[in-house]
Amino acid sequence: MRSVNLLPEQYRPRRPSGGAGGAYVVLGVLGALLVASVVYVLALNQIGAREDEIAKTKTEAAEAEAKSKALAPVANFLQVKQQREQSVKQLASERFDWERMVLELSRVMPAGVYLKSAQASVKGEPPEAAGGGGATSSTLASGTAAPTGEPTAPPTLNLKGCAPNQPTVATMLVRLRRLHHAADVKLTKSGEGEDQAAAGAA
Repeated sequence: MRSVNLLPEQYRPRRPSGGAGGAYVVLGVLGALLVASVVYVLALNQIGAREDEIAKTKTEAAEAEAKSKALAPVANFLQVKQQREQSVKQLASERFDWERMVLELSRVMPAGVYLKSAQASVKGEPPEAAGGGGATSSTLASGTAAPTGEPTAPPTLNLKGCAPNQPTVATMLVRLRRLHHAADVKLTKSGEGEDQAAAGAA
């Protein structure tokens, strides 16, 4: 037997017009929107963090550049200092120690001997001393090295003077060998007369 609903239409319970599949579709769309929102927020956070890192790196670079500029005068000062030290060393290497030579020479010269001239060079044979009399030349043992690594000529000293006799000249030559770094002492010229020589080198 077929059942019949006797209630009027307006009082009858309403039935859903669609099926359950429509509700699932709506939930799926809402879930996708939620996931997209989360991904978008995370991406924004990462972009903000990267921008902060870039700004921090730029700040550190600016500080480092400022420190470098502040230290530039110090670097220039060190360069000037090294150049001056090199100049002083070069001048010192080309200087003959006259003070020491004269002091030691005054201690070894025999009585009656006097000098008329003295010529010295730190780079080899000195020019001939002016004036008459005997002459001696000496080579110092402490030679220097050239910038190329080849040894240069050792310092030399050329003396001219007078002595009362030849034995005194011989004594002078022997005593000259006592001078500091005297390596080779020789008599280059000797003659009798007003300008008789007794000479030596240090």
